Amino acid sequence: MTMLSDADIVLCLGRRSACGKFGGSLRDVSLTDLSARTARAAVAGAGLRLPDIDHFIFATTIPTDRDSLFAHRAICVATGFPMETSALGVVRACGSGLQAIVSAAHQVMDGSSRVALAGGAEIFSRVPYVVTTA
Repeated sequence: MTMLSDADIVLCLGRRSACGKFGGSLRDVSLTDLSARTARAAVAGAGLRLPDIDHFIFATTIPTDRDSLFAHRAICVATGFPMETSALGVVRACGSGLQAIVSAAHQVMDGSSRVALAGGAEIFSRVPYVVTTA
């Protein structure tokens, strides 16, 4: 693959899932399911097909489900990508989603990917919490 300049990188489209509140209507929706739905909407909205995308980069910071330690791989497969599709997981606290986008751009710039899907996900409605008193 050939190296591209930063002028050749195009961010085509963004999609966002519904936002909920703690313990609200999204409490029974897994991180994988909600993220896969959003990823499929982004691919369709950009006029792409899954075979057009050669790399999947996804970020999450708080594991909430049995498959969220490897959320990037679980979401990639649930979205419908073949098992052979490369998937990279990113964790960088509040900057994880942005880091996924930057990492995708770097992969396109260095020729590792032609088209990458990048995103981030959290479902705080499913995060356990504890309140303690001093």
